[in-house]
Amino acid sequence: PDISFFKGADPSVAKAGETVTYTATITNQSTTPCEVLKFVDHIAPAFELVSSAGPLGTALEKPAPSRVDGGVDAVLRPTDVVIGAGKSVTQTIVVKVKDDATPGTYYDTLEIFCGPNGDFVSGPLAPVTVPGPGVPNEPPANPVEEPPAGPVFAPTGLNTGVPALALLLLVAAVGTRRLVLSRRDS
Repeated sequence: PDISFFKGADPSVAKAGETVTYTATITNQSTTPCEVLKFVDHIAPAFELVSSAGPLGTALEKPAPSRVDGGVDAVLRPTDVVIGAGKSVTQTIVVKVKDDATPGTYYDTLEIFCGPNGDFVSGPLAPVTVPGPGVPNEPPANPVEEPPAGPVFAPTGLNTGVPALALLLLVAAVGTRRLVLSRRDS
């Protein structure tokens, strides 16, 4: 592909009211420059758009276009921004977790319209988890695992039901043979 995307999220776990900063890097892998006509960050429904900064500008389209999934699009229409062949630009987008955000993990996608290269869209990027009420943002540094109750058996990858059944059948067969042999001898 002519354009590649990278996007990170800091933090990757955020509760209602907290902000997340996305860092998006767009790389032009073609041999021709990309004149950026429009850049779009498709923001997940759990977040409200706060701001954007970087070489693609700060003038977000207002109001942010809504999508049918409940999310919004952070749209920038830069003027005279060109990503040279083999070059990259990095843009930050700040969002805030909505007070009524449903717990879960959310991804965003990026889209860029380049003249003359065309329109490019990323796959799902930068997962951010919104924990449920009362769930900490970060797991404990050294979680203490409770030992399991009862005997502990090492997994072997074998189905232990089949060997147990085979042993039971073998014992039954030996018992039956002894019974037959003892009747024949008497």
